[in-house]
Amino acid sequence: MRTQVTMLVFVCAISAGCASTHTARNLASERDFREGERVYNNELGGGSVIAYLDPENIIVDFDRVGETTLSGALLQKRKSCTDPLPGRASLCANERALGMDADGRDYTGMIIEVFDGRPGHPSEVVAIKRDRGSKKPLYVELYTQSLWASGDCYKDLFSTQKACVGTKVKYGSAKGTVKEVFENGTLHINFSRDTGNALLPLQAVQIISKRRTG
Repeated sequence: MRTQVTMLVFVCAISAGCASTHTARNLASERDFREGERVYNNELGGGSVIAYLDPENIIVDFDRVGETTLSGALLQKRKSCTDPLPGRASLCANERALGMDADGRDYTGMIIEVFDGRPGHPSEVVAIKRDRGSKKPLYVELYTQSLWASGDCYKDLFSTQKACVGTKVKYGSAKGTVKEVFENGTLHINFSRDTGNALLPLQAVQIISKRRTG
């Protein structure tokens, strides 16, 4: 018996990921998954639990691919809000957010779901429905991508400029009204019909009136 234990320890020592695999499985066994609960997998996206057989066999009806059986160690559970990062606000379901796509272009949208981290993959995930483009939700892993929460006002730390929802601004010859403010200092501005809406940093605009709505 002593020899068998020694051999097992030796095999685990030379087998990459042995300890982490057992840890993930142990933690997964402590996570309950209820029928109908929303979950996320980083390869399959979001889905709903159909049946919980045991920690290693959970049947999920994924939105894109249908029914699949996965271990609980590969699933992230839905929650209301993300844990706030230092100096940042939480991101919550049914709230507006600003993101950046793969081409470096800003986009706005509504957060529809938030998922926690999981053993071995601690990044929280936010599903956002963008205002433009694909109607399918975009899943944003917060360890590798950024989303910024909306707020009422933003003040530039390096100047006296401050903009709030409803503030009147000028950009070149165009005048507009701030309709959204995001925590990184980006303003969603409603210009005239000819100019349309635009996302601009606070530093790029001139404040005309500090009046705000709401």
